[in-house]
Amino acid sequence: MHLAAKYPELVTKLVLANTAPYANDVIKTVVGTWIDMAKQGDFKDIFIDTAEKTYSEQKLKTYRRFYGILLKMSEPRSLERFIIQGNACMAHDARPWLGKIQVPTLIVGGERDYIVGNKAAYELAENISDCKLKIYEKYGHGAFEEAKDFNDLVLKFLV
Repeated sequence: MHLAAKYPELVTKLVLANTAPYANDVIKTVVGTWIDMAKQGDFKDIFIDTAEKTYSEQKLKTYRRFYGILLKMSEPRSLERFIIQGNACMAHDARPWLGKIQVPTLIVGGERDYIVGNKAAYELAENISDCKLKIYEKYGHGAFEEAKDFNDLVLKFLV
């Protein structure tokens, strides 16, 4: 968002998927909880909560069987970088820049997004003049992985 607004000559098209222009109440609650878990060194609960808030119940039926293996494969040595990233998400606010985005923009959201909320994509669309909005009603934050047409949608937009 910032790059497209600040350096429009470098960006010809923009895709914003499952994101928000600022840390809204949903993000503050979710990311704040994850930061607290990280400060306690609780990677397991962060991992599980992230998955449960990202994917549809159908996808979770498959993924839950692999939580133990995935946890072992992905546990970081330290959660410090996670805390830094979480704090950056909490401080992010691109609202003053949205009106300056003048390139064609594809905004993708999920009606069941429990990480950034289901209103974030609409707020982006209201403030970016040249945009196309796609909302996946059955999916949430993991729409990029679950929606079968997601990659085609993005590629057709970019070409």
